[in-house]
Amino acid sequence: MTAGVRVPLLATATVAALTLALFLLAGTGNRLDPAAFDRLPTGIDRATATAVLPPFQVVGDPGRTLAPPPGGRCEYYWSSRPTDEQLIFRLCFAGDRLLTKEAVPRAALSGPVPREGAS
Repeated sequence: MTAGVRVPLLATATVAALTLALFLLAGTGNRLDPAAFDRLPTGIDRATATAVLPPFQVVGDPGRTLAPPPGGRCEYYWSSRPTDEQLIFRLCFAGDRLLTKEAVPRAALSGPVPREGAS
């Protein structure tokens, strides 16, 4: 096999392996244990909360049907033990404090996506 064929094949295989590794890491690094979620009190500072949270959030915006609280920005994590009532955990921060937290049921995520500009 010539270098003109080997180099592109090797480069493609390397990119595919790295992509798969990143996908697996992100897919397993976004799970939050329900007991850890329960121990997070509202009002806790972000640095303390971050020490308990997984390194990655859920990819995409699973909460697009859920409005964030006024002034809040929400983060989403899969439950490490998902049920229909506790599929995803939503943590909303305002500034550097945990404003609200909730377990999001499957039904809340399967509703219609609101259209922009619709009330």
